[in-house]
Amino acid sequence: MALNLNLPFGLHIDIASMMLQYRKIRFNAGKRIKVYEMLESLTSQGNSINDALALVYEITSEDGKKPNKLLAYITKDWYDQIRGTVPLSDAVAEWVPARERMAISASGKTGNIAAALRDVIFIMKGEQDIKSAIKGALKEPAMYLVMSFALYYVFATDVIPQFKTILPEDKWGGLPYVALWLSEHLAQTFIPAVFIMIFIIIAIIFSIPRWTGRIRVTFDNIPPWSVYRILIGGSFLLTYSSLKRSGVSDNNILTLLTKGASPWLMERIMATRHILALGNKNLGDALYESGLEFPSKDTTIVLRAYARNPSTFDEKLEIVGREWLKDGVQKTQNTISTLGVIIQLFFYGVIAFFGAVLSLLELQLMTQN
Repeated sequence: MALNLNLPFGLHIDIASMMLQYRKIRFNAGKRIKVYEMLESLTSQGNSINDALALVYEITSEDGKKPNKLLAYITKDWYDQIRGTVPLSDAVAEWVPARERMAISASGKTGNIAAALRDVIFIMKGEQDIKSAIKGALKEPAMYLVMSFALYYVFATDVIPQFKTILPEDKWGGLPYVALWLSEHLAQTFIPAVFIMIFIIIAIIFSIPRWTGRIRVTFDNIPPWSVYRILIGGSFLLTYSSLKRSGVSDNNILTLLTKGASPWLMERIMATRHILALGNKNLGDALYESGLEFPSKDTTIVLRAYARNPSTFDEKLEIVGREWLKDGVQKTQNTISTLGVIIQLFFYGVIAFFGAVLSLLELQLMTQN
């Protein structure tokens, strides 16, 4: 039964819905990995997914004493759905991202839930490694960027106004004039710049899973779009490998992977499926000829070679998927490190600019005196 809080003017708050959203926020990657690892351990020992979920619920609810604890509540929800013949990938849909659901969906065809969960855990830990790499690599550049803006603010609001009181504005030229203009237009430039930066960040986040087309292919080589391509590409390869190993046809695999796919991934799946439908093409050929460079152009070239031997292709696909995620962490670290150097040089440039301004102003004052 829904719990509603009625407010004036006909407004009401659905408390049950708010609690659900709160639980979803709390069910972060770390907690999801914990659940997946427990389920993987139990199913790999021969337990059915129903029994595994029942055991996990029993453990996380402390023998049923605390059924509303986060992990207990969620595993109970999954258990109730699966008991009603709902596939695991559909049962978890409300609680996990599409890429995790995509990997879990392989278990419905292979019957090997433990293997599917191992793939999910591997993908998620790869994602955590990438996020950790980004956070670690961005700390210093972020500090330099903040210091650059702080230096600009101090000069614009304190240093330059003091010089204005002792040096007429018509005596300002070159770099000092630029600094004077920046000081006088601080409110008109700094605040809009902050809002523009916030807008750009929101636009980028919105575009990551949605932006399609040929221009996006180029941007897929640049963070943060490249990070998304790494994660989705690895998930795609590992899931495809698992389904291929179970004997599912290429067309059926691609159909399964469209479920819950983002517009970006959907574009790549549909292009690949269209080329495969023309006949006499394998997965490597289709990914290459799509021109979308998914997961990457080099990877599609390798897959074209591996696909010539269908008997080992599923195994090679898994190896490529795992190597792809591992290499992605290193590539992300290298890219962020390069960005850090650029921002550091920008900071030194800001220092050099204002240092030159001070020197020129002091020289101008000495000349005037």
